[in-house]
Amino acid sequence: MTILRFVVFTPLILLLGCSRQPAVLTFVSDLHTPNVCGAMPYAQDVSVDTFQFYMSSVSVKIDDQWRSVPFIPSDQQTNDIALVDLLPQCGTPEQTQVMVPLALSHHQFADVEQIRFSLGVPFEENHANPITLPSPLNKTEMFWSWQRGHKFVRFDTTNKNTQTEWNFHLGSVGCDSSSAMRSPNSACSQPNLLEITLPVNNADGVIMVPTQAWVDGVDIANDSGCMFDQPIETSCDILLSNINEKGFRWVAR
Repeated sequence: MTILRFVVFTPLILLLGCSRQPAVLTFVSDLHTPNVCGAMPYAQDVSVDTFQFYMSSVSVKIDDQWRSVPFIPSDQQTNDIALVDLLPQCGTPEQTQVMVPLALSHHQFADVEQIRFSLGVPFEENHANPITLPSPLNKTEMFWSWQRGHKFVRFDTTNKNTQTEWNFHLGSVGCDSSSAMRSPNSACSQPNLLEITLPVNNADGVIMVPTQAWVDGVDIANDSGCMFDQPIETSCDILLSNINEKGFRWVAR
């Protein structure tokens, strides 16, 4: 059975009306193929242990005008931030899908020409106390510190032959505060909020997240990874460029 990770609450009725279905962003990845599950497509001796990311600030373009669109709140999303967890559920025959409902009707979405969103958490919510934040911002595994805030992306792998790990944790850098337990008063020097813009050619498409394209040009068997905690991590620039250019694709079902 396909894994559907969302819960729709009563506000859906208030926002859309009983007769309308919400527009839903459906995310899939290349980590679940007929022959292998949970391994990198081109390096099947590398297993993926974690693959999740925050998205925020969704807007759609209709008639050449951009319009902000909130999420429908659930355990996996607030009004403006959603957590997408694409780690495959191995043992199931179908590809893992993560569905993110929008406070926009499916009928309205049929007129959308483009969609854009930020990969990450906005500054105002990024550095708050995670204990007091609503789900999914209270996920401790997705939080560095009050100073640095959340991990926008967490992508962890293990080489099954050597048991060596490769990790990509994307987040803000250059966040100035008196200690790691204090939030900064001004924006970080490198927010690392990536803006993703995709053309939309049909209302029933899915967003493919090709991990193989993310690590194109990175030797994850020998690379030290990218955690944004060292002066020089050569793979960080490659990863950010790959995500910006080919990290997400709108595809027909």
